[in-house]
Amino acid sequence: MHFPDGRLTRGVLALACLTLGCRGSPVTPSGSQLAMSPNPVVFPVAYVGQTAHASFEVRNDGAPRRQVQLSSAPPFGSEVATVNLPGGSSKQVSLSFTAERAGEQTGVLLVDTGEAVVEVPLQASALEPLACAPAACATARFDLDTSVCVATPVADGTACAGENLCLSGSSCEGGVCVGQARDCDDHDACTTDLCDPGSGCVHLQATARCGASSDPCRAGACDPAKGCIEVDAVDGTACGPADCTTADVCLQGVCKTVPLNDGAACGAPSPCQARGQCQSHVCVRPPQTELTPTWTVWAADGGAVAWDSLSDGQSNVYWREIDPVVGTTALRSVTRDGLSRFSVPVPSSQQVAIIDTLLVLRSGSHLEARTLGAADLVWSVDFQPDEVVGTNPVAAVVVRAFARGPAGVLYVALDELAADLLTSVGADVAALDLGTGATRWKVHFTAQRIDEGVVMPVDEVGFLYLGTVNVDDGVNRMVSVTRQGAVRWNRENPHAAPAAVFGGRVYHWDHWLSETADGAWVNPNAPLLGPGGYPRLALGTISFVGTRLAEVPDCAQHGQTVMGTALELVRVDPQTSAERWSLEIAGAHAGGLAMTNTLLTSRATILFSQAESYCGAAHDVLREITALGTAGFSCRLQGSLRSFGEGLLDGRLWMAAFTDPATGAQGVRAFEVPGFELPEHGWATAWGSPARDNHSR
Repeated sequence: MHFPDGRLTRGVLALACLTLGCRGSPVTPSGSQLAMSPNPVVFPVAYVGQTAHASFEVRNDGAPRRQVQLSSAPPFGSEVATVNLPGGSSKQVSLSFTAERAGEQTGVLLVDTGEAVVEVPLQASALEPLACAPAACATARFDLDTSVCVATPVADGTACAGENLCLSGSSCEGGVCVGQARDCDDHDACTTDLCDPGSGCVHLQATARCGASSDPCRAGACDPAKGCIEVDAVDGTACGPADCTTADVCLQGVCKTVPLNDGAACGAPSPCQARGQCQSHVCVRPPQTELTPTWTVWAADGGAVAWDSLSDGQSNVYWREIDPVVGTTALRSVTRDGLSRFSVPVPSSQQVAIIDTLLVLRSGSHLEARTLGAADLVWSVDFQPDEVVGTNPVAAVVVRAFARGPAGVLYVALDELAADLLTSVGADVAALDLGTGATRWKVHFTAQRIDEGVVMPVDEVGFLYLGTVNVDDGVNRMVSVTRQGAVRWNRENPHAAPAAVFGGRVYHWDHWLSETADGAWVNPNAPLLGPGGYPRLALGTISFVGTRLAEVPDCAQHGQTVMGTALELVRVDPQTSAERWSLEIAGAHAGGLAMTNTLLTSRATILFSQAESYCGAAHDVLREITALGTAGFSCRLQGSLRSFGEGLLDGRLWMAAFTDPATGAQGVRAFEVPGFELPEHGWATAWGSPARDNHSR
């Protein structure tokens, strides 16, 4: 672990040198044909009570036989005191360091060549043995021979009450705490009842299971005694067309046609067209205009935008820019008004998110946290292999994903790689202290690897959900882990990995739904569409983009059609997974495939931008799809710039990255969208929220 004060301990240097093969410069006494290396001698990090070893080479480059004497003071030593070297030979000598206390330690190896005494520096570092946390039915001690914690089961019959709050009348049997499962039923039909071994019964609001009504004058609701019910929609809710003569509105839960008088407001407002006024039974509206950017920020020096669609609670926006020439990465931030806050160099990273009050970035085995104000480094961790899995030594550890856990906790998914740096030999889920980066707990999954494209969603309680793959037979699994690191369930998964979670439902990449309580499947039938985008989950609704093969315009021959990919936006009932509606959004009668990822709004509508036509017109449009699955507004974005990535909705602004087709320049721009915001609760963006923290709002 590194801290940002410019210092690096010798122990970490030792570990780095062992990893990278540092040897230092060989020592050659003046006028002698003897050579010695390395210089200095750096020992591997040891725990107090252990003995570490390092190799030291003495080489005779001359013809006559030579003899040298080796000596050092404790805690350092040498396996031999005298080294005899025939001409043209060399010998490896094992040096030792016995760790008697924690901290950095130095010494000197005296090499007496008969002509001179050479001093070779010795460097070592020792750590206190790990504090091993006992389990419910096992004691734990740190084993110096293996450098791991070893558990010893306590006697059968030992009470373990209080260790697992999900059990009653519990006792230890064979090292496992067993007992009667605690009844967590709160007799409330609007909650999902779960049990957390560390905190006991948890009651998760499950109102998201109650689907929206197909009747526009009825609304889905939940009654604690009856479960999902329907109630009257608010009087005045539109339930059909309005033409300045009559309007269909809801009154006491019934759709009724009422007359409209001159002067009544008409037309749905949009960011590019205000409402009109009825005049002589005609809706007179101002003309639709192009959306003009509120601000535009170009990438510096022709850089490429790695758009993270990331914003904090103050509506400051963050993204990465990559220098295409040297490949360096900078983290950039602007205010909601587009004013520059900072641009600082950071490691090339695969994921950036805001976790509570810190920016967190991952890159390979590296994880670091920075401040929101100026991106100052708070801590960084380079995960190192610390065990052997079966007969396979772990050569490297790679961070695959991270997510926000309970307050002050960061969840991390890790893959353990073999020597080829490609083959996974195991996987871990760890909880880190957000303030320091220190590991609080870690769960190991033997012979598993983290599923590709993992996002590791976390529910409202703080339970995480993860897809893994068995490295031996390729069978997919999905697991859920509690806030204390206990595995809730681990079951075979014939479908795709979890992508989102909210309201008692886990949404999978291939449109399957499962229960958060036990992973059981909700869908009675297989979804018809292929994976095509990130899901959006909110109270009473689940929306996703799916793909299908359809007849689409042939972009190479005007007026012709071919079989190709079409995109559909689908909304399903969270309770049953039954389809509520679907709408083609990219195809023969819709826009282009090039589109930003969708956003869920507080109106239960979907917002995204895309090319105006399937074959890519000269303009992009910002589109809304209503809660009933009909086309809402379609506002042309000013200019010929093309948006990409995911849209960001924050503080009445819709933002996206863009590229100029003529020059290749990239940047970020923002547009005013009055009246539009994200829902208060739900999985509203690709990664849950604008913080991209794998957590719902």
